Amino acid sequence: RDPKKCEIYLTSSGVSAQHMEFAVLPGIGAEASRLVAIDKSTNGSGLRLGPKGQLRRLERGLQESIQDGSQILLPFKVKTGPESLADSLRVTLSIAVKGRSENDAPTEEAEETDEERTKAAAAKDGKKPPAATQAS
Repeated sequence: RDPKKCEIYLTSSGVSAQHMEFAVLPGIGAEASRLVAIDKSTNGSGLRLGPKGQLRRLERGLQESIQDGSQILLPFKVKTGPESLADSLRVTLSIAVKGRSENDAPTEEAEETDEERTKAAAAKDGKKPPAATQAS
């Protein structure tokens, strides 16, 4: 929500000052570059793989690979009843990843590697994620 600190800013009341970070990480070997999101918020962020996919909460501070057609919902935690009402209180970001072919899609093995890299990076003190775009 802070236009002075973020390249993308939202005015929704449940969105944190620096809610989420996006980064493009280079591929290793034959692995293609990939878009990742890192939740930095208090109220959380949701990920839905496609418009009809199941909504799940992103784990705070971990890099999560984001695929073309995914939706990021901010904030995840809203004070309301049914899920349909909760969605009306969230901001939905539809993700379009350009410049990738179907053959470049991440594999299950690549997703495990992302998680291992994230855990290793978190274990090191003083290390920051790569240059990225902040969303708030």
